Amino acid sequence: MPEKPITELVNRYQALLDRRDVGEGVFQAFLEEHPEFLVTPFLLNHDLHFSALISQYRLSTSFTADFAYLTKSSIQWRLVLVEIERPDISLFLSRAEQVTPTSEFGKRIAQVHEWKDEIGRSRDTLFRSLDSLRRPLERNALDVRYLLVIGRSVEPFQNQRQADRLVHIAGEDVQVSTFDSLLRHYVSGRAERKNVLSLKKGIVHFKHLHVPPTSMFAHLYPHELSITVPQASRLRSWGYDIPAWQSGNLLGISGKKPLKERDCHEAQIGGKPGG
Repeated sequence: MPEKPITELVNRYQALLDRRDVGEGVFQAFLEEHPEFLVTPFLLNHDLHFSALISQYRLSTSFTADFAYLTKSSIQWRLVLVEIERPDISLFLSRAEQVTPTSEFGKRIAQVHEWKDEIGRSRDTLFRSLDSLRRPLERNALDVRYLLVIGRSVEPFQNQRQADRLVHIAGEDVQVSTFDSLLRHYVSGRAERKNVLSLKKGIVHFKHLHVPPTSMFAHLYPHELSITVPQASRLRSWGYDIPAWQSGNLLGISGKKPLKERDCHEAQIGGKPGG
């Protein structure tokens, strides 16, 4: 459900933008606490998978995305990798006769293309850590898109030429969003609360459990998804039969209650959780 904008959060976010000494890490922390601010482009028709973002998604020793998220249709998966840069990076030269990107902006775009090259070389091995999350339809193909959050903008840019150039620079599989556009997204009333996950040694964790997770307990077993005692208590208060799930029964009824004992047993023998 869309979130009604909260004036206090708007003011906090705006105060961060108005400071010159705030780096990417501060905005990373803010967006984890309030993930409804983060836009989620490139969604397929099944929307945001499990209503969750992945924080600090590490693809390789040299590449960690600040956020990532999955979305799917009946025939494909899509992974969107998110990079957060500083809001004080200018996107275009202010006094140039032509619409010219700054060198700092150009470097960030080039970095995204370097990631694309690395993924192209190692696609088969980079995404194995997502196997437990890519359910159901786990055999469907996966493609990758990119979101770069950087810089500031006025309403929506100083002129249409800059907006057009931004689309041209980004390309079909990259979206560039400014920190101001994230604020406009939240204030619009279309923003939705999400959970924030982390992946550690192949196990999924809730880094921030903000909302009831959609269908996760119908597809992931306890050896794949770890929850803390306070999280288990909160989930029970939302109606999840956590004791049954911890006993090995997937919660296939509305994602909160176990199937009949016979169905649970068959799902475990089949080895395809939630298929």
